[in-house]
Amino acid sequence: MLCYVFRPLFRTNRIIGIRILWGENSLVRLGLISVFFIVLLITFLVTFPPTGVQPSWHPLYTIFPGQHKNGESAQEMTQVADLWDSPPVRSSSHLRFLTIVTLFKDERPRLREWIEFNIGTGGVDHFVLYDHGSTDEPLEILQYYINEGKVTYIPWPPQSIPPPPPFNTRLEESQYSIFKDNLEACIDKTDTVHKQASCQKSAVSHCAIYHGKGGGTRWLAFLDVDEFLFPRPMSKYKSVAEILRQQYPGTDHLIIVGINFGPSEHINHAARPAPGSPLPALIIESYTRRPELGSDIWNSQWASSITKAIANPDMISHSEIHRFVPPDNTNWVCCKCRN
Repeated sequence: MLCYVFRPLFRTNRIIGIRILWGENSLVRLGLISVFFIVLLITFLVTFPPTGVQPSWHPLYTIFPGQHKNGESAQEMTQVADLWDSPPVRSSSHLRFLTIVTLFKDERPRLREWIEFNIGTGGVDHFVLYDHGSTDEPLEILQYYINEGKVTYIPWPPQSIPPPPPFNTRLEESQYSIFKDNLEACIDKTDTVHKQASCQKSAVSHCAIYHGKGGGTRWLAFLDVDEFLFPRPMSKYKSVAEILRQQYPGTDHLIIVGINFGPSEHINHAARPAPGSPLPALIIESYTRRPELGSDIWNSQWASSITKAIANPDMISHSEIHRFVPPDNTNWVCCKCRN
């Protein structure tokens, strides 16, 4: 019988100890001490698990392997916690170097010019094009580039939500959750201010998750079909890809400063082809006038506030309008590309 008797013993008005009666048998005393310290050790390890210990080594899983209220065992929960706290990893090799993603609708007259320009001047390897319900038969233009491996064509939105890929980190679960929320809003047409915002964000996030990260492409750029990316004429670089390779090999995110071009005297209608020409009027030849640098119009928000993003898809949390959002636990190098 174990009997704790806490009785202070006084000697010369000082407390000299606490008498604990263990019994007479020394083996019983030793056993009780051993049990006490084992319970104390297990309690400490459960409360403060040692860093780096594999789940199967932890006393919680060998002594108390019960189920939690959500159905996950303690081992499963700890394995998830170990994985999900890890930061994103940059791929060491890539299938492509520079990929452009866009959401479009009824842009047939501009598709060929936009693709050819970005292949030649941009050095773009691939385009992932999300068709948001076009009625002007864009595949008649795009099929050639699809056959050449330059274009991936995806009708958008899909009829159902794509199933999630296996999650290895908390970031991957968050990426899919944000993508799923935006895609549901796109399908349900619940946007009120920017009618296409959720469709655009879900398409770009889908590209980053399923076509970009994990070695799909080193750089992912988000451009509209009426936007053209190129080096400045006075630059020594011949393509955007050359700038990225030489100036930004260790960068994960670039902000591209854009310029709005005005109607260029096309007052009553958009630019039209020359009489008898089988080709539509080219955008880069028809719209050549912009506000003068430093003018009041130039300094207005309309003229010079357009920015676009190019990012490493391995280091993207999700997409917003005109920009990519980095994960919380990464340190991005953000630069304004002006070459």
